[in-house]
This record gives sequence, structure tokens and C-alpha cells, in this order.
Amino acid sequence: MTRAKLLAALSLALACLTPAAGQDTNKWRRDVDRLIGRWSDDVGSGRVRKARRQLNEHLDEVGQDPEALLDLARLRLAEKNLPLQDKGRAARLLADSYLKAREHADKAASLLVARDAKGQLRDKGGQRHHVALALGLLATQAHFQEQLRARRLAGSKPAELKQLIKLQAGEIGKRRARLAELAGDQLDDLLRAEVRRRAMLRELDRLGTAPPPLGLADLEGKPLRLDELKGQVVLLVFWSSELPGSLEVLREARKVEQALASEHLVVVGINLDKERAALEQTIAKEGWTWRQGHGQKGLASDVARAWRVRALPAGVAIDHGGRVRYVRPWEGGPGSLEAALRDLLARRAGSKG
Repeated sequence: MTRAKLLAALSLALACLTPAAGQDTNKWRRDVDRLIGRWSDDVGSGRVRKARRQLNEHLDEVGQDPEALLDLARLRLAEKNLPLQDKGRAARLLADSYLKAREHADKAASLLVARDAKGQLRDKGGQRHHVALALGLLATQAHFQEQLRARRLAGSKPAELKQLIKLQAGEIGKRRARLAELAGDQLDDLLRAEVRRRAMLRELDRLGTAPPPLGLADLEGKPLRLDELKGQVVLLVFWSSELPGSLEVLREARKVEQALASEHLVVVGINLDKERAALEQTIAKEGWTWRQGHGQKGLASDVARAWRVRALPAGVAIDHGGRVRYVRPWEGGPGSLEAALRDLLARRAGSKG
């Protein structure tokens, strides 16, 4: 073979082994991040399903990838109860999904403590390994809860349920002890972070969208229009004076409002008491000065149905661009409401728009 032909053959071989110019080997990462990101706009519905498909295609192509497996575990763990008439079957399907989440997390954990082709540890600091273990623990707990629910719906005998509880408690205890041994003081922070992420993923289709109209007037008879509040950060809370949990959220909102002291933060309440007198009495007692709408018919009111409110308190935090960014931001643990609103205010301040 001549020198020219040898160089040509080598060039062809390298072309086959090297990504073509402009080819992006991390495209899967960006595609998935856009689908599951809090700050993605107008992505459409079915985002969890689409992201899972992207991840499975990536894994089919490259084989084992701990980062993709972690995301796949999170998406499986974010599955919600299916609206099936057969409640037992719905519970079994959900239990299966959580079991797969555990399998993905366990596989990622094992890969992250292995060495790559160069003999280097994949996760030198151990942080991602700890995250994988935390996901495995949460998935085990969720699988146990749904498995137990399915057994109860199927009419299992008390002795069988007791045996299942014993087995699962042992597995959960073992996993928690292992994580505590490795993560130490970070254990609770790891679990809280993944619980918050799970809550976010469960509401993914609402994030980055414009909220529906309220279709209500405030207590003074003036139309409540969210589109007129663009440029501000809005906390919208659906509540009832008859439910202590609602009042606790609004009291926390008041404390956060006072702590932030920002003219660009607006709180709006939508009360679902059937009697206006109860609403007015509560407002007077608490000293709230926010604009309030009144749904009158509880969860059966038009505004509750339009906003898919099925339990109280409910609500969202809306950014200065008029898009939903957090759903029930107070549910992420102590300080989560303030953290969410600070985040949105900081993004408003940093926006050129």
C-alpha cells in the first residue's frame, strides 16, 4: 500500500471513530434538561413521558450512563396515581414504577463507585453516589407504600400485611443506615432535595406555562387579572378559613412578605369558603391586606376547576414574565416558600426585560 493510500485509509478510520464536525455528543443532556427544567417555556404536555423516552434512547445507544440512570430514577419516582377504576391495579402499576426507579438508582450507585476505562473513579467526591443512594431509599419507601396499598385493596390477611411491613421496614432501615454511614450530616439535606425535585417533576407540565384566567372579581368588585400583574412576582394561594393548613400557609406568606419587603412581590388570595362572612371575618382577624377573590362554591367553583384545585391549600408562584415557576412552593420544607420567592425576585432583578 502506498503512503497516500495508507493516509487515506487512516483518515477514513478516524472519521468513523470521531463524531462528525458539528455533531453534539451531549445533545441528549440538553434535550432532557429542557424537558425537565423548571425554567423551560412552552415545552408542551407529557414532559415526563418524553424525557423518559429520550433517556431510554440514550441508554440504548451508549449502554451504561449513571447520570441518565439517575434522571430515569427520578422520573419513575415522580409517577402519580393513575385514574383507573380498578384502584388495586393502579396501585400495582405505581408500585412497579417505583420498583424500576429503585433499580435505576441502584444501578447508578454501583456504576458511580466503579472505575472507568482509565482506572479513574467515576465519582471521586462521592456526592453523586450519595444522591443515588438517597434516590434508592426514597424509591424503596414509595414502592413499599404502594405495594401495601395494593395488598390491602386486594383483601390480604393481616398476617400477610404484617410480614410485608416487617420485610420492607428491614430493607428501608438497612438503606437508611448505609446512607447515614456515608453521607453523615448531609443525609437529611440529600433526602429533602430529592423530595423537592420529585414534587417539581410531578407538576412539570404546569411549569413554564401561562396560568389560566381567574375569572373573578376581588372583594371590592374589581376584576382580578393576572396578566395585569406582569412585571411582578405573584404568589397566588387558594385557601379556606375552615382549614388550619390554609391559614398556616397564608401566615407564612405574610412573614415572608414582610421579610422580603419588596414592592415587586404581590400576594393574591382566592378563598373557597361558601359564605363570604367567614372569609371577611378571617381577613379582619389576621390583618391581611392582599386582594382576595371568592370562589363561593368550594372545590366545585369554576375557578377551582379551571385551576385543577383538588385540595387546599393550593397555589403557585408566578415569575415577572407571567409564567408559573413553582407549584405549592411552601411544601418543600421549612424556608422553601421564602427561597422560591427570593429566587423569582432575584431573577426579576437580573432580567434585562
